Amino acid sequence: MQLPLSYMLPALDGSSAERAAVLQEIRDRGIVETDDLVALCFKVEALLDIAETRELELMQDLIEARREKTSTTDIEEIRETVANGFADLSELLPKHADLIYNKCTETLRSLI
Repeated sequence: MQLPLSYMLPALDGSSAERAAVLQEIRDRGIVETDDLVALCFKVEALLDIAETRELELMQDLIEARREKTSTTDIEEIRETVANGFADLSELLPKHADLIYNKCTETLRSLI
């Protein structure tokens, strides 16, 4: 007596070996009964939905990671530009350069 295929479908959520065993069972049976075919279709559809959702989540995580990396790099470049600019300015107007530099530094820290 063979178990109905619908009893084995939860194994598709398991390891690759478990999935392979279920799929081999389907191949060995050849023609799948209507009830088993319906259950298999629903299970495959659910697995594809889960995979699609996970793919979208990973893509969103990648986009966020790129944004964060770009933002941090941009801020570092701005800091370097500000430091270079104020090095020149401090020679011309030392008192004013220090006040403006401190204000810029505070602003850049608030961005992070």
